[in-house]
Amino acid sequence: MHRLIPPQPFVPGRAISGHRAFFGRQDMLRRIESELHMPGQNLLVLVGERLVGKTSLLLQLGRTLPATDFLPIYYDLAVCGQQSAHHAVASMLRALWEAAELPPPLPQDAEAEDELAWQHVLAEVYQRLGQARRPVLLLDHLDQLDAVDAPLGAGLPLRATLVPLLRRLVERELRLAFVFAVGADLETLSPDSKSLLKGGRIHRIGLLDEGSARALVQSARQEGVLVFKDEAIERVLGLTAGHPYFIQLLGQLLCEEAYAGQAHIIQKVEVAAVEHAARRALEVAEGACSWIWAAFGPGERAVLTAVAHNSDEHSGVSASALGESLQRRGVRIPESELESMLAALTRRQVLCERGGGYACSVELFRRWVVERRPPVAILEELNPSIPLAERLYRLSQDLAQSGDHEGAMVLLRQSLRQDPTHLAARLLLGSLLLAAGQAGEAVDVLEEAYQREPVEARELLLRALRLWAEDRDQAGDDVQALAACRRALELAPDDPEARARSRAIWLKRGEEALRAEDLDRALAAFREAGDEERVAAVQQRQRRRALERIASEAQQHLWQEQWQQAIQCYERLVADDPQEPRWKEALARARLEYDVNRLYAEGSDALARGDRAAALRALAGVVYLRPEHKDAASLLAHAAGPPPGPMPPVPRTAARSRGRRLSGLLLGVGLTLLLGAGVGAVAARRLYTTTRPVPAPIAVPEDPEAVAARVLLEADVALAGRRWDEARRRAAHALEVAPHSAIVRRVAEAIQARAAREQQAESAYAAFLQAANQGDPAAALDRYRAIPDGSIYRELAQPTRATVLRAFAADWVARAEKDRARTLCSEVQDWIGQVLAHDPAHADAHEALINTCREVTGRRSGAAGLEDAQRNSTRLDKSGRFGKTGRADRTERLEQEERTEGRSHPR
Repeated sequence: MHRLIPPQPFVPGRAISGHRAFFGRQDMLRRIESELHMPGQNLLVLVGERLVGKTSLLLQLGRTLPATDFLPIYYDLAVCGQQSAHHAVASMLRALWEAAELPPPLPQDAEAEDELAWQHVLAEVYQRLGQARRPVLLLDHLDQLDAVDAPLGAGLPLRATLVPLLRRLVERELRLAFVFAVGADLETLSPDSKSLLKGGRIHRIGLLDEGSARALVQSARQEGVLVFKDEAIERVLGLTAGHPYFIQLLGQLLCEEAYAGQAHIIQKVEVAAVEHAARRALEVAEGACSWIWAAFGPGERAVLTAVAHNSDEHSGVSASALGESLQRRGVRIPESELESMLAALTRRQVLCERGGGYACSVELFRRWVVERRPPVAILEELNPSIPLAERLYRLSQDLAQSGDHEGAMVLLRQSLRQDPTHLAARLLLGSLLLAAGQAGEAVDVLEEAYQREPVEARELLLRALRLWAEDRDQAGDDVQALAACRRALELAPDDPEARARSRAIWLKRGEEALRAEDLDRALAAFREAGDEERVAAVQQRQRRRALERIASEAQQHLWQEQWQQAIQCYERLVADDPQEPRWKEALARARLEYDVNRLYAEGSDALARGDRAAALRALAGVVYLRPEHKDAASLLAHAAGPPPGPMPPVPRTAARSRGRRLSGLLLGVGLTLLLGAGVGAVAARRLYTTTRPVPAPIAVPEDPEAVAARVLLEADVALAGRRWDEARRRAAHALEVAPHSAIVRRVAEAIQARAAREQQAESAYAAFLQAANQGDPAAALDRYRAIPDGSIYRELAQPTRATVLRAFAADWVARAEKDRARTLCSEVQDWIGQVLAHDPAHADAHEALINTCREVTGRRSGAAGLEDAQRNSTRLDKSGRFGKTGRADRTERLEQEERTEGRSHPR
């Protein structure tokens, strides 16, 4: 009769929900709890190989998370199976509803696969939990959703609806936390699942550390089941490498063997028993090892098979020897891809480095691979897909050469599905995508090719990244454009196109941040752009803004008579900018005010207490520092005068004492008279210097209105120099210096208005000159009217306007409409007269007036025309330009012209 096996801690293949059989990973639990306390962190991802303990870790989180802070809800996504999205979401909501202990049943309107159902349930859950607790969804086996196809007649597969819904919840429900458990590697997930997990913090769950694995083995002794000798413990650890499933399996098998007979005492485990249990484990663990094996891709299986058959428990196999072994068996894997695969499997703790090469981390798993997975089986698994992929690649080449790029890309995608390691197909697909302008997809395809063969894929990937950066930049997507540029610079640090585009984007961001007054963001952007000049300018601006803020605080303290706070502010300003005299002067003023008010308060208090000596010293200091401060002079006179009340009689025998009192009385009266006469400061100084040193005179900073007046004068100088932007800036600065002064505000606003008007006039004047130079008088006069009245540019435009009007007059004369021409010429003469009044030596103005007279006045019949010409000539003479000889010459020239035309005019 066999004895029943006592309770034992070994439970292989089952998730551990209690604390007794769970060992290790305490640091991981504490780290996850700390991250869940972060309000903005609501997505964590646990990644590990199958049967490594991810589900147990989720269950432990549900047990160990503080109930006062969290409401953990475990849900296994693998149970969704062939359910529809409606039933899957409803079951998750029901689990959340029940965990919050809300009264059943779940509301009918909450049983839907959209976000409204979640919002309804979450609103009730949040209200039930209050502000202190956070619901945490512990979602297991996310990777198994990718293997679930749509049930017959149910439309899309579950992942096509559930995973996008979970992604939207992660993005919008920041209070609701998610902890996903994912098997194998993230790269094997579908694009939807990758998009869901893209913002999460990744925690890789690996093998147990040596201490935790040893504690798990020794737990059998604590339970009173088995006692492992030290050599047996070391052997268990050597066979399992800390893998929790294989430790549990060996422990269970050892318990079964130990209590198979009539055993009445605790059994001791020897090394031989461990070896015997290891041989049995290969048969018992067939299902578990096959489950682990199914998580690897075809290439990884080939590599694992080669490693397992070419290494042993004590030695590994080098990468070069491994590649040669695969080639001998007909498996073609590029060297770079093989190294990448070995590194990934090592990172996942499937392989380890041993003896200068690679070996399987878990010896029991290696033995299972050697026994159950011979190289021939791997070749039979790989060979059917590789020839098909090659044929598809050859057909795609023919289509590409004939110009059918779309058909070629379809075949290439099918080829890569059959054989993801086909480098030539991947490179050809990337080049065709580039030719079609699909830079984003080309980058994805060529990135994987680069990981496999960097030398051959580098140039194509660089082209794709440049094109993708340009496309995203033009679309306004700075984030993607910068990511593409960054990746291109990783491949080619000296790439000028990527560097220039990246710098331009960062400069644009910096300028936008400057316009938004976000100096921190602007500084970061200019640093990324490498523009040291702009970085220095922004830092100077930040420093100036900080100083202005401190100065404003100090001014507020001064207005509120908070002298100590003002002193602290000005000390910081002096320390930050010791070359600025304003801060030193303001600090001296604040200290002076502090001393005056402190002495006044001390004197007043001493006088109230009747301590006249202390009051006399303090008030004398006040009067010396500031004679007009409040009633300090009166209080000082009162302190120096006789005590209040009638003077008691003085005995004859106290003549000397009475003399002293009389002397004190006379001194007090004399001091009072001095104070009343306005020279009390001198007396106060004599008293004050007996108690403390006299400080040097302190300069008081200028009044804000005085500073503003100086700034406004500088703005006016800028106006005179036609520096309109500078004038506006200085006027705005004056408003900042004296914001409460009505006079400063009126003057500053007038300067700003004048600068704006003159800037507008400057633009109109430039347009006027352009039209005049192009020979378009009508357009020139229209643009002249746009120049505001009173502007300096209105006056500057007068000579040119006269020329334009004269051209109009000449046109009217040629058309024999002389009345219209005379009107225009009169206007011309008026403007020319104004020009000559300002500048008598203006040659262009003289010539314009002469030509005008010749065009109109000189052609008039009779004596009137000549008189007009002479009168105009006289106007020119008065300007100082021409003398009598010049007038006679012009008169003769006019008469000659009249005779030529067949007319006669008396002199």
